[in-house]
Amino acid sequence: NVKALRYIIGILACVFIFLLIPQLLLLIQFIVYGSSFVLQDRVPIVDSPTFQLGLPALFFAMASSLLRSQKEDDLVRSLEAAAIILAGGMGYFLTRHQFHPNESILLIKAGFIERSVITNLILFYSLACLWVGKKYSRQAALISGLVICGIAMLRISYFDFVVYNPLWSEQAVGELPIFNVLLLIYGLPIFGLWRITLALPYAGKPEWRKYGYGAIFFLSFVLVSLNIRQIFHGTYLNGHEISNPEIYTYSIVWMLYGIVLLFLGTLYKEKMIRVASLVIIAFTVGKVFLYDASELEGLLRVFSFFGLGLSLLGLSWFYTRFVVDTRV
Repeated sequence: NVKALRYIIGILACVFIFLLIPQLLLLIQFIVYGSSFVLQDRVPIVDSPTFQLGLPALFFAMASSLLRSQKEDDLVRSLEAAAIILAGGMGYFLTRHQFHPNESILLIKAGFIERSVITNLILFYSLACLWVGKKYSRQAALISGLVICGIAMLRISYFDFVVYNPLWSEQAVGELPIFNVLLLIYGLPIFGLWRITLALPYAGKPEWRKYGYGAIFFLSFVLVSLNIRQIFHGTYLNGHEISNPEIYTYSIVWMLYGIVLLFLGTLYKEKMIRVASLVIIAFTVGKVFLYDASELEGLLRVFSFFGLGLSLLGLSWFYTRFVVDTRV
């Protein structure tokens, strides 16, 4: 129990991080410029992540555990956070090596499926951190889990919704309906987000649950919609004209989706789910009146309004019978 040793441990940890800075700067150069302006084509933390990142992560975790038995302080929490970051970096590079064995991953852009696999692993790593933080009351793990979840959501928002969205980017999603790549990209994160949302109260952020549910509903809505598109157009979703049957199918499936959410929200007495169902139903009603009425022709237009009328009558009865008493 030598007090000075804690300071020495903190200094040594800072020295280790300082020694990583040149590699991190080189890695940033690769990301920004590629190999054009970089004098060397090897980065040790990328080529040997287990030794360069995994082993130090283990040492940092062991040091924090030993120090915690004497005193819980900022040094312990910093070592825990550093161990989580190092382990996450190791996992990222090891995953990329699995997709590109015997190749320099710095010179290869991640593909559509590879990027989605990494995003899902980041999301479940966040869940693991939250579980550890909850089980062992580790604040550093809880905060790290929230930050890592934010990184995963940024990846989904930027890559899967903007840059590589299969609606306008030529990405092969597979030939099978439902059981295709879309399930990996937009479906699997739903499960991870659901578990993370349930764990938010333990991380001291119960008010964030509404954002978690919102992300889940949006992902599920996109998954349903893109699968409709896939049924009509197959492997590639971009560059196709939308047909009348496809327009009609969106209206039917979206209305059914809203009804299912309403039923689940009433069954589990979750106001957030019922609100989401109202948003979906209102959006579908607006689509039928503003878009379907002008685009559909003949019987499809008739069936569209007929089905909408029956659905609204049924929803009115359901709300009067089951939901009014819950005081939405």
